[in-house]
Amino acid sequence: MYRPRKNTIDFTEQKAMEKGRDEDLKEGKRSVALNLKKKGLCMEQISRATGLSLEEIEALG
Repeated sequence: MYRPRKNTIDFTEQKAMEKGRDEDLKEGKRSVALNLKKKGLCMEQISRATGLSLEEIEALG
C-alpha cells in the first residue's frame, strides 16, 4: 500500500512517542516498586500493585 511521505513520517513519530511513553510508564512502575520494597511490602503485593513480575522486582536491588 502506498503512503505519502508525510504520513509515513507522522506514523514513525507517533510510534516513537508511544514507545517513549511506554518506557516512562515502566520506569515509573519500577520507581514505585523500589519504594514499596524499601518500605517492607512483600514482593507479591508489589507485583499486584505495579504489574511488574517478581523477577523484575527482585532485580531492583
